[in-house]
Amino acid sequence: MTAHPAIRNASAGVAMAAVLFGTLSPAFATCLWQTGQLPNDGSSEVPVSIRAFSSSDIWVANDAERALLHWNGIAWSAVAIPVNTPPNTGLFALAVTGTSDNDLWIDATFRSETDQYSKSLHFDGNRWTVTRMPSGFPARNICPGQGEGPFMSAMQSFGLSDVWATGEVCHVVQGKDVFEAISEHWDGSKWNILPMAAPLKFSPFSLPADMSGTSDHDIWVVGEQSVIEHFNGKRWSISSPYERFNDLFEGMFAIAPNDVWVVGLVPRTGNPGSQSRTFAAHWDGELWLQVPTPNEDGQNAQRANDLHAVSGSASNDLWA
Repeated sequence: MTAHPAIRNASAGVAMAAVLFGTLSPAFATCLWQTGQLPNDGSSEVPVSIRAFSSSDIWVANDAERALLHWNGIAWSAVAIPVNTPPNTGLFALAVTGTSDNDLWIDATFRSETDQYSKSLHFDGNRWTVTRMPSGFPARNICPGQGEGPFMSAMQSFGLSDVWATGEVCHVVQGKDVFEAISEHWDGSKWNILPMAAPLKFSPFSLPADMSGTSDHDIWVVGEQSVIEHFNGKRWSISSPYERFNDLFEGMFAIAPNDVWVVGLVPRTGNPGSQSRTFAAHWDGELWLQVPTPNEDGQNAQRANDLHAVSGSASNDLWA
């Protein structure tokens, strides 16, 4: 089966550039990064999403055999998810969100040798609940290998009855596989599909890469193929001048409605020996403008440089 982008990117290496836009304040001047070992029992660990509620309560979605990891302030541990899976099917995770460890959501990916599809899993502090996510198409029209329908890749929670997810669904049109972006909203009792802006169709496995927002009427989704969509509380619309950007988007972070960042990479050029370059752009409420970013090897372009994610506390305290 063709590798999913999250698997492909992670297996290609974990080398990432750490970039700060702006100047560190004195309070952060003495802060240092520390590395910590994830639990290792011989299983591969591919962390792809993280949600921190406090310094001793951090959750990681793990696109590997152990889908969910937890940090209790002292050590990492794998969290057992007591959910029945079909024979020869593994449960993986591509996203984790929530408001507390009594309101935790993960995008659960059920993957076998022949199928992959998503369901949402919610933990209320006592038990896990599995909810099927609709695809919007009859089962007979879903592409072979796509199981029950959608394949979700990012989530954002604003409350118990206000959770968002995005991904892709593959359906057959006139004998051809067509991949389309899909967004869904949890209203407290069920998932509802909200159509994304057309024409947002992807080549296979070029699904939406990240989701971020400040409220349920200010949500952003970034797609790998230079596409950004925005939800204003009523409908989705395409925001990015994607015909101008020759890049791949991978991460997004919204600080305010007029302060949104996206990061990724500019693919290698045709020059022999050239490699990908880092990329960042900023939304000021009216325009997307590219922002210069450093690369680990400077201007030599001999090593691949790529930004996968971005977050921060303000426009002058941003990390990627």
